[in-house]
Amino acid sequence: MTTPPPPPPAGGTPPSPPPPGGSIPPPPGGGYPAGPPAGGQPDTALAIVAHLSTWVAWFIGPLVIYLIAKDEFTKANARAALNFEISYTIWVVLSFILSLLLIGILFLLILVPLWLILPVAAAVKAGNGEVYTYPLAIPFVRG
Repeated sequence: MTTPPPPPPAGGTPPSPPPPGGSIPPPPGGGYPAGPPAGGQPDTALAIVAHLSTWVAWFIGPLVIYLIAKDEFTKANARAALNFEISYTIWVVLSFILSLLLIGILFLLILVPLWLILPVAAAVKAGNGEVYTYPLAIPFVRG
């Protein structure tokens, strides 16, 4: 003995039965949309990760995100982080060489806090939908 279907809502049509097999059919037009709608918000989470990954993965993190990014906003943020890490590496190597003349120690004392602070500032800007321009960064990777 089966139970009768529930009555339709007032002023509406009865709900359609689920499709055979229990799956939900794709929407009309041939499939599900990939990514945010046109004109939607950029992927700020991936842009934030591009900046903060420099602490863990040196330049590899931003490079991977730059290569897999689909939208230009994420690519621009990953490019900025990548340029910063490459430039920072050059500045640190030069500071180590100059530390033989004692001036490099001063440069290292400036560079280390910058390496800790600037990615946070860039991540905050990326979270607000902006691309941060790092100071002292040489634009090796261009868009």
